[in-house]
Amino acid sequence: MTHSRNYKYLWSLLPAVFVVTGNLLGGWWVALNTLFSLGVLAVFENFVSDDKSNEADENDWFPDGILVVHVLVQMICIGSLIYSMSTYNYNLIQFLIMCLSTGVNSGSSAIVIAHELVHRKNKIMRMMGQFLLFTTCNIYFYIDHLKIHHKWVGTERDPATARYGENLYEFFVRSTFGQIRSSYLIEAARLKADGRIPWSPYN
Repeated sequence: MTHSRNYKYLWSLLPAVFVVTGNLLGGWWVALNTLFSLGVLAVFENFVSDDKSNEADENDWFPDGILVVHVLVQMICIGSLIYSMSTYNYNLIQFLIMCLSTGVNSGSSAIVIAHELVHRKNKIMRMMGQFLLFTTCNIYFYIDHLKIHHKWVGTERDPATARYGENLYEFFVRSTFGQIRSSYLIEAARLKADGRIPWSPYN
């Protein structure tokens, strides 16, 4: 039986609806998800109380089903972006807004969902998580998060841990390049142990 609170996860698919709709319609419609996610949703969340219920059912398929749907939805969103770029003529502002609209959704519908999937024991679900990270050029997260962050969180050895007094922009630059570097070093060491070079398809 699916608990009623699980149906709320369906709301997570709404930004993707605006992305695809905007990209297919073209013109200034591409701003639909930018306005929704960064405007309407941001304001709306201030007036909605947190759901602190703790209903759970280990045999409930619905939450996992939503995760899988997000994989398909991300592919549709990227496809609609490519279609829109090849079909319509955009000025620079429209083009940037379209990319922002699709990108914001990728942050929630791909990176966040991938974070959940890469922790799963099921190999197929982990691969889906890796695929989502690939669509956002964030595949290094798979290695760094599992092998560095989980082990060294809260310490200087973890690039994904914010430093005391560090602002958002400093954190973004340091953390991004730090995670890329640490994940590369881990892969290089693994491949060296297997007698392979780092720059290869096995990386």
